[in-house]
Amino acid sequence: MKKPKYLYHGSRLKLDILKPQQPSDNHPDHGKFAIYATDKKIGAIIHGVAPKPTECFGERNSLILSFVSGWPTSKTHKYSYVYTLKAKDFKHNVRGEWIATKQVKPIKIEKYKVSDLKGFWRKSNR
Repeated sequence: MKKPKYLYHGSRLKLDILKPQQPSDNHPDHGKFAIYATDKKIGAIIHGVAPKPTECFGERNSLILSFVSGWPTSKTHKYSYVYTLKAKDFKHNVRGEWIATKQVKPIKIEKYKVSDLKGFWRKSNR
């Protein structure tokens, strides 16, 4: 896969430096202690709305998260932060997902109101 110039990471936390962490989900592709990023900005925005703990899954083509548990509300958090990152700091993981094993300083931070993003998730019937 060709490496893009920029990648995106979504979080409900505002951070000056992103540090590698163990993901909180059980997905087999997320077993590495790392910073996870995507080549799709909207995907990062959507993942930034997920409260912890949660169980959700996404469909890359529809860009909608389906929540089994842990529904995003203004009580869990008010904003989704999206970090624009230099792709040179990352290695390809799977599909459009990339990982960095060292801390990374974002080149840009954007803030989105969770209440404005309600069209990007639904409750799952699983």
